[in-house]
Amino acid sequence: AHGVMHRAIHQGFYCGSCGWVAGTQTLEARIAIVSENYIPYSIQNFMNCAGRPCVGAQPFSTTNQGQKEGFIVPENEIRYTQRACVKAGPGKTECYKKCGKNHPYNYANALHEQFVV
Repeated sequence: AHGVMHRAIHQGFYCGSCGWVAGTQTLEARIAIVSENYIPYSIQNFMNCAGRPCVGAQPFSTTNQGQKEGFIVPENEIRYTQRACVKAGPGKTECYKKCGKNHPYNYANALHEQFVV
């Protein structure tokens, strides 16, 4: 059994993502307890969809985004890459391409597996 805690994340020194990390870990644990099905969520997806990769945010931003959009991508589909997508293209375009709510046919919705909609 894995429990309901995300594995430790190394944020690096150049990616202001502590709010995203804390918010994602809190949200996935809350839903895992209710659904009895733990799925690690994509921290990178939350940052990318908010248009704020490696830019600080309050932890509740992930909960607000999850409730509003009803779409949460599992971590195994969009891995946490810190600033890699920011450096990959002009104007964070590569980050925005990896956003589940904007490209729902490219990614699974973890909420469907957890029977939460």
